[in-house]
Amino acid sequence: MEKLNITFKHFIGINGEAILIRKVVFIDEQQYIVDIDENDKTCLHFVEYLNNIPVGTCRVLKCKENSLKLGRFAILKEYRGHALGTKLLNEVEKYAIENNFDYIYLDAQFDKKEFYFKSGYKSLNLPLFLDENYPHIHLYKKL
Repeated sequence: MEKLNITFKHFIGINGEAILIRKVVFIDEQQYIVDIDENDKTCLHFVEYLNNIPVGTCRVLKCKENSLKLGRFAILKEYRGHALGTKLLNEVEKYAIENNFDYIYLDAQFDKKEFYFKSGYKSLNLPLFLDENYPHIHLYKKL
C-alpha cells in the first residue's frame, strides 16, 4: 500500500459514506437484514478516509453521564489488515477522552473480540447474545 494519508471526520447523524460502508460490510458481506436504525439520526458518526477514500465508519452514543457506546464499527474488506480499524478505534477513544468520558462500551461480534482485546477492551462477563444470528459479547474499556 502506498503512503497512507489517513483522516477522520465526525458528525451528528449518518451520511451517505457511512451508509455505503455499513451496507457493504453488514448487509452485503455479513448478510444482516437491518443496519440503519433510529439511533443513526442523532448519534455521532465517524468516517475514516484513506487517501480521501471512505474506508471505515462507526457510531457512538452517550449511554451514561460518563460513558459512550460504540457501535456499527466497520472497515471495508479490501482495506483490512493495515491497522485502519485500530486507527479508527484510537480516534474514537481520543474524542471520548477530550470530551471527558471515562468508559466506552460495545457489543462486538464474538469472532472479532480479539481485535478489541488487543486495544485494551475487557469482557463484562455477561452471557453471549445473538444479533441477527451472530454471537456477540459485551465489552468495555476504562479510558
